[in-house]
Amino acid sequence: MDSVFLSHCWRKDSLGRSTHARARQLCEALKRAGERVWFDEEQLACGNIYAGMTRGIDEMDVFIACITRAYIEKVNAGLKHLQNRDNCALEYSYAMIRHKPVIGVVMEPDLLDACRWPVGPVTMHLGGNIFIDATGDDWSAIADRVCHIIRHISPRCPRCPTRARLPPVLPSRERCETPRQHRLGCGGRIRRLGRTRGQPLIRSVHQ
Repeated sequence: MDSVFLSHCWRKDSLGRSTHARARQLCEALKRAGERVWFDEEQLACGNIYAGMTRGIDEMDVFIACITRAYIEKVNAGLKHLQNRDNCALEYSYAMIRHKPVIGVVMEPDLLDACRWPVGPVTMHLGGNIFIDATGDDWSAIADRVCHIIRHISPRCPRCPTRARLPPVLPSRERCETPRQHRLGCGGRIRRLGRTRGQPLIRSVHQ
């Protein structure tokens, strides 16, 4: 069983939908698919918030960022101005420090094109990586796609060494093609896929 940390913004999305409620639906779908999920509503009911967030990120295998315009803007602002860091920026920056593989789950239709993401660190880091179309409401299908990616980039995957076991230099082309894939700790190659009906996966890992 892999485990995931679910990071999201509580603001409504561009369509007026509750991002928190939709993130909760994703959380439940991932649990039904057999994943162990850290979700703030469940894990931060008591105790110190920052201790809870750091413990959750440390214990989880993969960090999932629920991508909305508000989320990107909050993280970018927090990374640029330390005094303005809210929980989204703290979670994201700590996941980077701990070298967690990150999956972007896009929750707003206009952000399916990464060229439309707000400029800044999040777009630089995730815009060209793996992300999932979660703009619809078929949460079972979305969770299946997320699990497919998790199986390829999780440190538990035998073909994807954890950062602690990575060599000090970039592996050969048979292992990783770019430094960005090296950071993901993925032993496979990433290829761009065309979107087809019923297939919410935008980019996938190709073995």
